[in-house]
Amino acid sequence: MKPIMMAALVALVLPAAALAQDDWRTEAAARLPDTGEMNLQFINQGEVDGYMRLGWRRNGERIEMFDRTMMMSGDIFESMTAAMTDGDFAPLETVILWHQESAVMTLDTVASDGRVTGIQTILRPLSGEQSAPIALDLPDGTMPRAATFVLAPFMGLAPGDSVTYVWYAVMANSVATVTVTAFEGGAVDTPAGRYEDTLRLEVRGTQPENDIFVSGGEVVRIDVIGRDMTFLRRPDPEPAAQ
Repeated sequence: MKPIMMAALVALVLPAAALAQDDWRTEAAARLPDTGEMNLQFINQGEVDGYMRLGWRRNGERIEMFDRTMMMSGDIFESMTAAMTDGDFAPLETVILWHQESAVMTLDTVASDGRVTGIQTILRPLSGEQSAPIALDLPDGTMPRAATFVLAPFMGLAPGDSVTYVWYAVMANSVATVTVTAFEGGAVDTPAGRYEDTLRLEVRGTQPENDIFVSGGEVVRIDVIGRDMTFLRRPDPEPAAQ
């Protein structure tokens, strides 16, 4: 949505925090460390069922991301590498390998000039391989879906603030307009310890929706709304013996 004709009225009725829909990207890019990783335990219906490791690093004018996620009960493992521009977080390319039971799906995409193209391949060892093209126009300002989780601790939002933008979800090959709104999150208990004062970021406008809890520059909890699924920060690994 681009409310062009209402711009003058918006300036009169919205708080300043809601106006800076683009400025937050510059601020988030300035806060984002050159490298980092979140290491979360996956809790499914009250039981440990896997993990998610999502990390990033700066490489020139790019931010390169990776994701390794496992759901043991579904025999699912996802491996992703992706890149976006540093500053405005525009998608560049993504490769996803999605393993489920004996099947493997590969998604390989490149974004340029407001359009993403690529190919989806599904390999089932007992029945062969199928491929299909990927093509989708991206609205101005689109970000990769994974960027939201990388940037969550660095958006600079205070309770009551919100930002709205479009993200591109590679697995669904679709775009959605999402709004991230900040609330006080209270205390959060994790396998890595207790975080007393967190900020809860509600991600709305897509399915499934998420609540992301951040504290001290870290994502410490992610809830999947409408499902009994939660990700909680895991303890840092013990240093290797010398």
